Amino acid sequence: TMTHHATNLDLPGEANITTAAGDVAVFQSTGSNTVQCINYTKADGTGVVSAGGGAVTNMLNNPEFRVNSRLQSAEHTAASNFPNDDDSILLDQWYLLSEGNDIVDVGRQNDQFTGFAHSINFAVQTISKKFGILQILEHDNCENIIGGTASLSFTAKVNDVSAGRLDNIKAAVVEWTSTSDSPTTDIISAWNAEDTTPTLIANWEFSNTPANLSVLTTEARYTIENISIDGSGTNNVGVFIWADGLSGTATDTLEITGVQLETGATANDFSHIDIGTDHERCFRYFVPPHSSNMYNVGQSTGTTTYAGGGWLPTRMRTTPSSVTTTGFASQGFSAGVKATSSTAMSGIAGGHRNNYVEFAVAGFTGLTDERIFCNRTSNDFFWSAEF
Repeated sequence: TMTHHATNLDLPGEANITTAAGDVAVFQSTGSNTVQCINYTKADGTGVVSAGGGAVTNMLNNPEFRVNSRLQSAEHTAASNFPNDDDSILLDQWYLLSEGNDIVDVGRQNDQFTGFAHSINFAVQTISKKFGILQILEHDNCENIIGGTASLSFTAKVNDVSAGRLDNIKAAVVEWTSTSDSPTTDIISAWNAEDTTPTLIANWEFSNTPANLSVLTTEARYTIENISIDGSGTNNVGVFIWADGLSGTATDTLEITGVQLETGATANDFSHIDIGTDHERCFRYFVPPHSSNMYNVGQSTGTTTYAGGGWLPTRMRTTPSSVTTTGFASQGFSAGVKATSSTAMSGIAGGHRNNYVEFAVAGFTGLTDERIFCNRTSNDFFWSAEF
């Protein structure tokens, strides 16, 4: 019998394997006295059964933190176009929740965990404050879990587990019991004292009782299994992972990857998806520009407004809103007249029933009604259908 051990003999499915004559295994060295079995073929043709029973469907978007549409620099800081403010989405579909602004710098790390190309990194900037991440599932994507059971798992590590450092990491499934797909995204009413679970605002509740997971300085997988999703008035489900211990040292770090929420009482191996699918699923909520400009052809409507539109990579969750980081700017030509405007878009329609969105921009001068208008919308411009 080969006995699974995450830091010495890493086996498929994190499960022991009873060997037989003729079986073939391939191993790779991943560190000093550490090997990983990257392939095991049984002589009798049967498969190696994982501890949790095989591949699963992960209900979360961007679980490996590979998609970072907003990234303007190496990490999100107080000086970024998308700063590290409380209740803000930084890496796609993950809200940063923190006890104030500029509590942690947030970045996407590369190759920090075995089997994962990326992870999210939190570097403490303001000491003795709590912080965490939250993802909320829209109703259509969590209906199958409401009233049933779920399991949550993720891979993580911290740089120091000493008292007064990041020595208490907690995780929970949370439920929204008010209007479907209209959740309050800042779910914290009070962060409370160190090592005391935060109090949630009205209409949010914990599905499981959060406990210290004792995250280590070496990577490990953490699981919370057999979580009962109440179903009594629940319309949306979320995943919340946070530091409940108060770090008294700036630049302490927490790194997380491979977050998985699945149906059932047992946590399975992490289920990787194609990175193209990862991006497309995130585009349902947030679409960045292909560059800093968006070009389109529309029609002038009166002397001060033009109506235009543009194609999106996929249908969005709902009709999107326009987002810029440095203010709206639009300019174009119509009947030989050059015109500019800094007026925000209005009359946005579509984008959710098909992948075409319409809009209007006012604030121009000197246009001729019902003429072709070639427009360029500049600055960093985004479509958002997030909560």
